[in-house]
Amino acid sequence: MAGHQTGTVRMACTGAAAVDIAELSGFQGTLKTLTPTNAAKLRAQIVDTGFSEPISIWQHGGKNLVLNGHQRLTVLAGLRDEGWNVPPVPVSLVEAADEDEARRKVLAFASQYGSVTSEGLAAFLDTTELALPDLEGFVFPEIPVFVPPEDKDAPAEFKIVGDDIEVAYCCPKCSYEWSGKPR
Repeated sequence: MAGHQTGTVRMACTGAAAVDIAELSGFQGTLKTLTPTNAAKLRAQIVDTGFSEPISIWQHGGKNLVLNGHQRLTVLAGLRDEGWNVPPVPVSLVEAADEDEARRKVLAFASQYGSVTSEGLAAFLDTTELALPDLEGFVFPEIPVFVPPEDKDAPAEFKIVGDDIEVAYCCPKCSYEWSGKPR
């Protein structure tokens, strides 16, 4: 793909083994999809911070069947197609008695039991140098629009949008505009 850098994908984790992506086979079918927008976000994360979580596989019938990590595998294959060197990826080895148990494990991996809340995300960001603009590539489906909690030192009255308020920041996802310092 024109305009993209190339190099070697950094493996930023370890697993029980390392397997070339060409030796990994999908197992979830069409259970989950990956939009081009989210693929680009995931690609940017992998390029920026490295490949940071092993792919979970079930070795069955002479194949390495992916139970968790299909989207990362798709993005890695795309990077390889762009000319990137993709070393063997770390994998975790998952046991399953049969295909039905393996499919239940796919569903368990795809499930999200915890939820990210606006308050929890704000508290997490307060412990780091990360700010709202740094969250651009992340997806938090529980938070349709992330708005920082009210500032305790905020003035009692705010100007209305359109009243010549100088806008300093704009959320890239929802276009929410604000003038205070992003958290």
